[in-house]
Amino acid sequence: MASYEYTFTVFTPTYNRAHTLGRLYESLCEQTFQDFEWLVVDHGSEDGTAELIRKWQSEADFEIRYEIQETIGKHHNYNRGLKLARGELFYPVDSDDELLLEALEILYDYWTDISSEKRTDYAGVVGLCVNSQREVIGDRFPENPFISNPLDKRYIHNISGGKSGFLRTEVARQFPFPATSEVVRVDENIVWDSIAREYEYIYVNEKILFYHSDSEEDQITARLPSESAPEMIMYHKHNLSNNLDDYIRYAPFQFFRSGANFTRFGLQARKNIIGQFLSLPFPAVLVCILASPLGITLFFYDRLRERRLSDVS
Repeated sequence: MASYEYTFTVFTPTYNRAHTLGRLYESLCEQTFQDFEWLVVDHGSEDGTAELIRKWQSEADFEIRYEIQETIGKHHNYNRGLKLARGELFYPVDSDDELLLEALEILYDYWTDISSEKRTDYAGVVGLCVNSQREVIGDRFPENPFISNPLDKRYIHNISGGKSGFLRTEVARQFPFPATSEVVRVDENIVWDSIAREYEYIYVNEKILFYHSDSEEDQITARLPSESAPEMIMYHKHNLSNNLDDYIRYAPFQFFRSGANFTRFGLQARKNIIGQFLSLPFPAVLVCILASPLGITLFFYDRLRERRLSDVS
């Protein structure tokens, strides 16, 4: 077993987020559970982030580590953070979010309620996120605690909304993000789905993280479809290739929509659609063929919307 210096590594990837990092820092200072390090991996901020972190390093009661990651992409930052983590439990928290006062204590208490022998069955503990009115975002879990995994949660139980929690560092290191430079963002579900096939999670109806929606980073869904096409193709190919056989009977419309988006973003990226389809296993090919009229419609809608936005600007 690996030897760790801390219970938690709170890991934050960042880029030009000096204006939001302060509220996360303050929330870490106020945590009721203090056995953690804060690991910040930055891929070249030019807004004074380094100076701000150095100031906090000189005054904080917990260890703050600041690393530079030259390769662009949040997935590269995440993999770098995994290699550097000194905590037994790896907790990713974005640079524009904020932990609630007892977040780490709550997560740790649920974790230690499990016998040490049984903990190896689980990837980690995950709780709820709240908005600016402290209202829960999305669905609560049907039980507390609720034992499941990201795939079952999404397709069988249809539980939606942002969630936040930690992974065992040992488990997270088994499932790093694809080390690709072809996209600037790899959908997190690609990793979470892989973990779900090996481990269960402990989901809890406890408010853990304050999710802020006032930042540019949160506007990822507002990006033009043509800009996000490569990462969307990567995700939908993963989803259709790996999850469809086991879960289409529970959520047929979700996979139909995924097939439509595979066509939609393939057209955005000017891919050979027939070649794209043939790169999938047969059941997924059939879904994509059936969903292609919707995908083509969405593609033309995207083009119309982008043209309108271009005219306005």
